[in-house]
Amino acid sequence: MFKGVKLPQWLLSHPHCVMRSTVAPMTGTDPRTEDAAHWQSYWRQQQAGGAGAVTSLDQNRVFAADWDAFFLKESADRAGHRIIDLGCGAGLVLARAKAVPAFNENALLVGLDYAEAAARQTSNLAGPGSATTGVAAAITAAPFKDQVFDIIVSQFGLEYAGMSAFEEAGRLLAPQGVMRAIIHYKDGAIHQECRNNAEMVGAIRRSGLIDDTKRFFSAVQAHQQDAAQIMNTANVLRGNQTADVPARPVVQYVVDAVLRFVNRPQAFARQEVLHWLDGVAAELDVYAARMNAMVGAAMDEKMLQSVSGSLSAKNIAVHQLGPMYLGGVTAPAAWKFEARRRGD
Repeated sequence: MFKGVKLPQWLLSHPHCVMRSTVAPMTGTDPRTEDAAHWQSYWRQQQAGGAGAVTSLDQNRVFAADWDAFFLKESADRAGHRIIDLGCGAGLVLARAKAVPAFNENALLVGLDYAEAAARQTSNLAGPGSATTGVAAAITAAPFKDQVFDIIVSQFGLEYAGMSAFEEAGRLLAPQGVMRAIIHYKDGAIHQECRNNAEMVGAIRRSGLIDDTKRFFSAVQAHQQDAAQIMNTANVLRGNQTADVPARPVVQYVVDAVLRFVNRPQAFARQEVLHWLDGVAAELDVYAARMNAMVGAAMDEKMLQSVSGSLSAKNIAVHQLGPMYLGGVTAPAAWKFEARRRGD
């Protein structure tokens, strides 16, 4: 059993979605289902202490302060809040809501994520105060009735599910409710760093370093020329790691480990090396897929203007749309997007 509460049946369009654990099984079909597997793997790795950093930028402090100000402002005007975080990840945004006394004492907090492992982490936010639970489902097919949430939030979540995710968020928004999102900024600071991370990790996979090292240790008799080729590849990769991005230490660690293995193969257990190489390859692939997903999800102003027009047709007015900046970085880091449903 996981911490949390069962969602009230009146909230759900599909009551069968609630499991005994309070984490709902995945329902519906996300338009990016091919990307979902790497997110599930990512959150499992997070729980196990794996997966590399996304960015070296000081985003958490800036975004947390922005959410604190938002929730404090909203708490002054509302009572009995129903709040949902779409694409909740580990529940960092909901944790900011729980830090506001009015929301921690009298609110229903729901985190929805396509990855069940992420929804489970959100359920772990449960404790004294407001009910908190996680639901594993596609954002584009949220298992809730129309206009049931007073506050809808998302930090780097909605854009991964495509344009229709914003329409689904609009469907869930109650009269006079507010929708607030932080969205990846195309060609912005975080976008560029994610692109550099993906390229750096992709380079080590395209080089064949890991596969060649696996063949070297799988061979009945290792050949010196094979070792020389692996060491040459490793040294080329080491020389090319010039960008100062979070992926760099990870790649350097892998390259250095391979050089140690190949320089002294007799000092290492063959099966242990092969097992390590398989694990590293899997984690690098998950990381690269995550970086590429971030790059692909980023939105420009034209795309968000299209979202604004679609929501306006549903009686939801966008009243805040602009860039967010991180300290010491001149390029925008993210979009701040806020909309409210007019009283129906």
